[in-house]
Amino acid sequence: VKNLENTAGLWAETKAMVPSSADRIASTDRIWGEKTKIKIEAYEKELKEKLKDFRKLSFWSYKNSDDKAAVVIAAKKSISDAEKNLKSEALSLEENAYLCSVFELDDQINTSRGIVEEMKLDLVQMLRLWGVNEGLEEYIRSSESLLWSSVDSDSLEEGGKAQLKAVKGLHKCTRWCEAYKSVDKRCKDFLSTIPLIALL
Repeated sequence: VKNLENTAGLWAETKAMVPSSADRIASTDRIWGEKTKIKIEAYEKELKEKLKDFRKLSFWSYKNSDDKAAVVIAAKKSISDAEKNLKSEALSLEENAYLCSVFELDDQINTSRGIVEEMKLDLVQMLRLWGVNEGLEEYIRSSESLLWSSVDSDSLEEGGKAQLKAVKGLHKCTRWCEAYKSVDKRCKDFLSTIPLIALL
């Protein structure tokens, strides 16, 4: 009976400690939640700066050169390097997203996640742009190598319009950059020469 009384007394003491322990845990959670929020805000700011630097990478611009193949190779290498960096960034994002989930701050990571997704889309669409550019350059090269006697201006114009359609079909996220504007201009310039060929 005495042991039972001792046990009951210990249980009462333990129960009395529960509210203060719960308060300490809640207080610790609040502190770490605030620290995590500050960390995520800093990460978001850092990512916005990285996005600015990302938009300055060489694949966004078009270097006018006689060696068109070298220009494409350099652009594709720049895209490949950016993809590697973005994979590393995606890991950092997931680590921060996990922290947010621990402290029920899931919404805090949305802007950062949006920036990383935007960069992923940009890389996919810029790779596509450089592929369209290769197709255009190949079409122009093959057109220029035709003998005058075998030139069919209607067929040439049809092919040119198909190239322009491919350029215009590129994603809107590419349209602001110099590379898109240069490919678009190159295609239009080529199309404008076709009526002159028909007059010869």
